[in-house]
Amino acid sequence: MRFTEHEIETARDLIYDRRKFAGNADALVRNEGEARIEELPTASAIADEGVRVPSVCTYDPLTEFTTLFMGKTAQSIKPDISNLPIEEKLKHHIIDGEKIGLEDSLKVALEKYPPLEIINDILLESLEAEKAGLALYRQLLDLVRDRSVLLEEYARTMIAEEETHLGEVNKMLRKPGEITQFPVGS
Repeated sequence: MRFTEHEIETARDLIYDRRKFAGNADALVRNEGEARIEELPTASAIADEGVRVPSVCTYDPLTEFTTLFMGKTAQSIKPDISNLPIEEKLKHHIIDGEKIGLEDSLKVALEKYPPLEIINDILLESLEAEKAGLALYRQLLDLVRDRSVLLEEYARTMIAEEETHLGEVNKMLRKPGEITQFPVGS
């Protein structure tokens, strides 16, 4: 698996804004878009004394997410594709933009499939995956905008890389000399 269950759950916490707060009776806990009042054992005592303690964020998924991936690079979390079937290897080469070993994978694929089948099946499927990845990075950018400069910059960088890679895959699908985008899905 490329990501641990904890990393995936933290990403979900970030998407659904599952921050956790403590400190007074008005502390809100968000759970997938539904807010509820959290019962705190010291809330009534604080209210009786007329003292208002500000809510304190006890869990921020953005902070956790940043901590989980600090120092990691795309290369360090890259899956091992050496034992995958050739179709999956080609998809990984295309989706990840990995050129190392691509020629060897293409040679093996050409022994098994005619060139048009490789293009029509594998490249088109990869193009759709690229579009889906681009949409997810744009969603991440919307989620972290004005919350984290670090993640905002990361999302912008990944969007630029995905758009470049999407253009490269699209270019591979066009006939030589053709300049219009290759017609594929939405």
